[in-house]
Amino acid sequence: SMKVLYLTLAAVFCTFALQAQNKIAEEYYKKAKELYDNSKYEDAIPPLKKAITLSKNYADAIYYLGLCYKYTSKNAEAIEQFALLE
Repeated sequence: SMKVLYLTLAAVFCTFALQAQNKIAEEYYKKAKELYDNSKYEDAIPPLKKAITLSKNYADAIYYLGLCYKYTSKNAEAIEQFALLE
């Protein structure tokens, strides 16, 4: 039926949209990781936050955001991020 077709198309579209979003999140993460690896912890925070906004349970991004907060003396924020990983 048409309803099944529409629902299938909607599901496929959502899957593609989510994959695209995750890909963008990954690009932000890679950029942030490069900054982190160069000890640019403050600069790495915005792209990590963006990656997490795009991909909610991005464990690696959350972990490195926690480390960036730790290395920039934002201890409460660091603890908050690490708690999300437990």
